[in-house]
Amino acid sequence: MAAAVGLTSACTPDGEKASPAPLTPKAGGTLNLILRGQLDHLDPTEVYLTSAMNVSRLINRTLVTFKDAPGTEGSEIAPDLATDLGRTPDGGKTWEFTLKKGVAWEDGTPVTCAHVKYGIERRFAAEYKNGPSYPKDYLADTAGYKGPYVGKNNNGKGLTSIECPGGELVRFKLKFPIGDFPYTLTMPVWAPIPPEKDINRKDMDIRPFANGPYKVAQSFDGKGGPLILDRNPHWNPSTDSVRKAYPDKIQLIIRENQDEEVTDELIKDQGEAKNSIALQLDATPNFVQQIVNDPELSKRAVTGAVPGTSYMAINMSKVPDIRCRQALVMAFNKRRFRATIGGSIFGEYATTMIPPDLKAHKKFDVHGVNAYEEGNPEKARALMEQAAKDGKPCAKTLTVNFQDTKKWQRAMATVVESFALIDITLELKPLAARTYYVEAGVQQKQGDLTFASWLPDWSNGSSVIQPNFDGRLIPKDKTQTGNLNFAQLNDPEINKRIDAAMAEPNLDKQYVMWGELDEEIQKRAPIIPVYHPKILRLHGSKVHNAFLHPAWGEADISAMWIG
Repeated sequence: MAAAVGLTSACTPDGEKASPAPLTPKAGGTLNLILRGQLDHLDPTEVYLTSAMNVSRLINRTLVTFKDAPGTEGSEIAPDLATDLGRTPDGGKTWEFTLKKGVAWEDGTPVTCAHVKYGIERRFAAEYKNGPSYPKDYLADTAGYKGPYVGKNNNGKGLTSIECPGGELVRFKLKFPIGDFPYTLTMPVWAPIPPEKDINRKDMDIRPFANGPYKVAQSFDGKGGPLILDRNPHWNPSTDSVRKAYPDKIQLIIRENQDEEVTDELIKDQGEAKNSIALQLDATPNFVQQIVNDPELSKRAVTGAVPGTSYMAINMSKVPDIRCRQALVMAFNKRRFRATIGGSIFGEYATTMIPPDLKAHKKFDVHGVNAYEEGNPEKARALMEQAAKDGKPCAKTLTVNFQDTKKWQRAMATVVESFALIDITLELKPLAARTYYVEAGVQQKQGDLTFASWLPDWSNGSSVIQPNFDGRLIPKDKTQTGNLNFAQLNDPEINKRIDAAMAEPNLDKQYVMWGELDEEIQKRAPIIPVYHPKILRLHGSKVHNAFLHPAWGEADISAMWIG
């Protein structure tokens, strides 16, 4: 990855040129963030996609957050609303945090334990079907609790597993010991919200109440207009060691299906493009060689490996025979698929769900696909013939859900051709990019295949394996949103091993357990791991300190400055 820092020249006393010195960061200016579509949510209770979490961090603070640094340091956490990273008196089943003093909302009122408690309680309300389910999964004594909007919020007691014993202390009681619990608290779903500001719940998704360095000055209008963030005058930088908040204003500008036009504008670096960064849009393949071979353009590129996985989930309820699923794994042409998105500069082939950057990663190739980057249709056909002989023929027509963008349309065309070689017709079912993971998460709408990308919520296998493969998280109501287990894997043995790994207090042992569990899951062929992504995203010449943050898989907004 590359950090794009502006340089200036200097001279030694004898007139010889010295090494360029980095520019000093300065406050002011407007930073333009170019998006491919409107963010799905701003309400912290429902924020889950990476760009929305990156933006949310500017508006809503959490007890802890990720450091503002590239590489492995960015995967580490730092105190945010809390004074430290938490304490556990009983090996991880109880966690306590102390709130910092001097942290205020945008109206100047202080952030309290009651606000933390209420913000988390909202996730239990029937109104919130999106967002991570960690509060429901981890907190104790949640049976029968239905959130703060019914039953006078449990007759005024609220969720009893979150306690405010006095002063600035916040106490969590968990169902089982969780050694890495502070990491989950980086997510917006754990952010505080004052009950008195939660009158019209839809308003929180349009204009969330801020305690971070920025507040919403103008919301998305639903017609392509930008979201504009202005400074929060009550944000106190002395209480915030992470966010730099250099720009006076930040604009989120939507450029749907305009990747090529945006790349061209940033290369030319004229007008507003100088203050802009393609937050979500990779440079299009036709510009890649120009960028990587031009030293000046390369300085204005955010590059690097994203610690995630792009994969094709196979709906096991619709493709129940393992040989049929294995055939799909074997037939998939990874080389052609990757070529459509720009080749190896945008990803390395995958055989695992846990990416190589995580300590929980285990290297394996259970299906032996590394030897066949263009697929192995012969072996795929043999597997299908075996299934047919046993009276369990594989389906000849399958549907696939994917994001409706030019990039993924090109990529899916190669999958159609790959499966045609084993006499399977693939019907394309594109879904709107903005709401893709909401719609794809409704079982009733789910296709036989779902193409998705997963970036871990924090740097451990717990944030990869459990949300994607724990069958107990699949909603019983098939019309409900929020399902991320696109493979519909619900295996009692896998569920039991997930519980064992979650409860392991020794993180080094836990890492090994997650890696072994990943391998065991892949033996069941619930997904086709395709590639571990890389990015190549340009920014203008006035944008500085743009680096790839491992938590978001894109540039860290909180660190950039204009100059």
